[in-house]
Amino acid sequence: MQAIEKGRVIYARIQKFVSFIMSVHFAEVLQILLCIVCSIPVMRQPLQILFLILVTDLPYSIALGFEPGEALTMKRNPRPKSQPVVTVWMWHRIVVNGVILCVCNFCTYMLCLWAYAGAFATDDIKSIRRARTVAFISLVWAEGFHAHSSRSFEDSVWMQTSRNSCMNYAFLMVQVTLVLALFIPGLNTDVLGLYVYEIQGFGWFLAFIGALCSLFSCEVYKSFAAKSEQVRAMPFEEEASAKKYN
Repeated sequence: MQAIEKGRVIYARIQKFVSFIMSVHFAEVLQILLCIVCSIPVMRQPLQILFLILVTDLPYSIALGFEPGEALTMKRNPRPKSQPVVTVWMWHRIVVNGVILCVCNFCTYMLCLWAYAGAFATDDIKSIRRARTVAFISLVWAEGFHAHSSRSFEDSVWMQTSRNSCMNYAFLMVQVTLVLALFIPGLNTDVLGLYVYEIQGFGWFLAFIGALCSLFSCEVYKSFAAKSEQVRAMPFEEEASAKKYN
C-alpha cells in the first residue's frame, strides 16, 4: 500500500510540474506574440527571457518535484494504463492559466506605457524601458504566486502554505536573485535592460497589483474547474474509467 501511495505522489508531482512549466512558458510566448500582433514594442528582451527560464521557472519547477502527497491521494480510483501524463483537463488548465498570466502581465505593460508616456507611445524609449521593467517584476512575482497555486489542483493556495519547505526556499531564492538583477550596477541596465530607479513607487505598486490579479484569477478558475469538471475530486477518468476496474 505504501508503494502504491508513493507512486501516486510521484505521478502527481510530475503532473504539477508539467502543468506549471507549460502554462508559464505558454504565457511568455503569448505575451511576445500579442505585442507583435498589436504592433507595439516587444515587452521582453532576450536576456530577460533567459533570466525567467533559468532563474525564475527552474527553482519552482524543482520545488514542485518535492511536493508532499495530498489527503485525497489514496481516495482516487486507479488511472488507466493508457492515460497520458498530460490529460485533457490538464491541457485546459495549462491554456487558461497561461492566458490569465499573459493578460494580466500584458495589461500591466500597456498601463505602464500609458502612465509613463501619457499615451500608448511606441517611440518613447524611456517609457518603454520603464514599462518593460515593471512588467518584468510583475511577471516574476506572478510566476512565484502561480507556483504556489500549482501545488494543488483543488486546494486553495492559502492552505498549508508552509508544507513544502523547498517551495518556500525557491521563492526566497528567486526574490533574492530578482533584487540582485534589479540593483547590481551594470547587470541591471547594461545586461538585462532593467531600469528600476526610473519606475518610481507607482511602478512597484502596479507590478504587485498585476501579480496579485493573476493569482486571484488563477485561484478563481481552479475553484471553478475543480467543482464543474470534477477532474480530481472523483476518479482520474470519471465513472467510465472506474467501472473498468470493478
